[in-house]
Amino acid sequence: MSSVKIQSNASGTGDLIIAAPNTNSTRTINLPDADGDFVTTGDSGTVSASMLASTLDLSGKTVTLPSGTGGKVLQVVQGTYSTSLTLSNTWASTGLSASITPSASSNKVLMLAFVPYTVVKAANDYISLEYDIQRDGTSLKHVQLGGYSSTYIQMYGAYNCSLLDSPATTSSVTYSLNARSQGATDAYALNGGTANDGSSIILMEVSA
Repeated sequence: MSSVKIQSNASGTGDLIIAAPNTNSTRTINLPDADGDFVTTGDSGTVSASMLASTLDLSGKTVTLPSGTGGKVLQVVQGTYSTSLTLSNTWASTGLSASITPSASSNKVLMLAFVPYTVVKAANDYISLEYDIQRDGTSLKHVQLGGYSSTYIQMYGAYNCSLLDSPATTSSVTYSLNARSQGATDAYALNGGTANDGSSIILMEVSA
């Protein structure tokens, strides 16, 4: 039968008191079969990184970082789409979207998007290409690209955008782009003039 021994310290002059709680239940404290030190709530310097498991499962827990340690990227999600969309003066989905589930409601989502386009227009008229960034169907940012041309124009380019959003939720949120054109004879989203021009959207969760 193994035993428990309490060894005194010849250099110390204080008393070590093990106090029982105010309870009517029988409790069992199991000691580990290993050398080491007990850690109490009043000891702030004993736990070291080497004492922790290599992987900590904090699922369902909220981790509060010390002041000044926010702004770190916690996860990255990417969406791509390569089917060309013929635009008109009516808003339409580009088909480009991505979803992300924030780990804390105080965290932000940084959205980056790259959308190729082609615009063809006859002379002496105004042309415009418009994009609307949405979260779960709600408009967050509206951008208009346009100008006036006195000659026939055929323009290729790409719309690059960024948006830092605060969705204030831990539920899945979807970011997407709608588009439309005004005045253009032909306008295409997700088409930069070469075959299979693809668009992409990147979502990054940033800690508060």
